[in-house]
Amino acid sequence: IGPLPNDRQHVVNAYGSYMFNQGAANGLNIGMGMRLSGGKPLTELLAHPLFDNAGEIPCNASALSVLDSTGATIYSTGCVSNGRGQFGRTPVFGTVDFHIDYPIRISESVRLRGGVDVFNTFNATRVVSTREFRESSAGVLDPDYNTPSTFQRPFNARFSLRLEW
Repeated sequence: IGPLPNDRQHVVNAYGSYMFNQGAANGLNIGMGMRLSGGKPLTELLAHPLFDNAGEIPCNASALSVLDSTGATIYSTGCVSNGRGQFGRTPVFGTVDFHIDYPIRISESVRLRGGVDVFNTFNATRVVSTREFRESSAGVLDPDYNTPSTFQRPFNARFSLRLEW
C-alpha cells in the first residue's frame, strides 16, 4: 500500500538560453537551467526474518508476525503502519545551473567553440534520501536508521573545447 519507493510527486525542469547575433558578442550563447524535485516517500524497512537481509519488508500490518514451517512465530515487531510513505517525504531539493559558450572562427566553415557549464551553482546540500532500514538484521535495530544517506551533488564545473566544421 502506498507510493513506490522512488515516487516524486512533483518535478519541475526549466531551461532557457539566448544567443547574441550582433557585434563583438556575435555567437555568444548563455543559458540557465533550474531543476526542482519533490521528496521521495519515507518508509520503515525491516530485515527479512529468514534470510536476515536488511530492508526487505515494509513495516506494516502484514509484517507484524511471520511463522516458520512448524507454525511457530519467529518474528514479531512493534510497528503498525499505513503502508509505504507513512513517515512523510524527504525535503524538496533543486539546483540552478549555468552555461556559456563562445565560437572562435578559424575559417569560413571551421570554428573552435569554448564553453563552461556550472552545476549546482549555489552549492545546495539538501538530503536526497535517508536510510530507511529500521533493522540491520532480524530483531537488531540499525543505529543509522533515519539518517541521511545521499545528498545533492555539490558544486562542480565542466570546461569544454570543441572543433566544429
